[in-house]
Amino acid sequence: MDVNKMLGVRESFQAPSKLMTILHDDKRRSELIAQYRAEYPDLTRDHFREYFMGSQSDRKGDKQDYTPDSIGDIIYGIVGPRMRVLDIAGGIGGLTIHQWAGSQSGSFVVEEISSASLPFLLFNLLVRHIDAIVVHGDSLERVAKSIYQVDGESLAELPKTPETLEKFALRGWVNEL
Repeated sequence: MDVNKMLGVRESFQAPSKLMTILHDDKRRSELIAQYRAEYPDLTRDHFREYFMGSQSDRKGDKQDYTPDSIGDIIYGIVGPRMRVLDIAGGIGGLTIHQWAGSQSGSFVVEEISSASLPFLLFNLLVRHIDAIVVHGDSLERVAKSIYQVDGESLAELPKTPETLEKFALRGWVNEL
């Protein structure tokens, strides 16, 4: 997969911000989703993992590693289908995709701290119509930079209010993670 070409960037470091810009534009988001689905009709697997591990993850500094399909299959085999799923340190969505692929339904909450992972996580949810809440925050400190709601191919950022913090058991809002 030539992700840089798909996103229209020359360098891999540009991909996360470019993808996030596309995700906030309804027309461009729909076009990219259609292009991705045409090229990768098997939505039961994460097709970004190899690209992301090779060009985006910080394996040394942040110890970022992404779940291989075999581990996702084993975990799904152990826990089976669930109607409510919490994926902490969700990365780009590999375990969430495995859980969704088993029944293609359910309610998902995914938490992720990495600003580089977040756009790919959101896209992976959107392209599969996985309804989810995505907390861009620190799961241990219970603070968030932003919270997104994914509904089909729609994406909305939730308001930064005390009520939103309370609803997701968060302690506060932060500008940087």
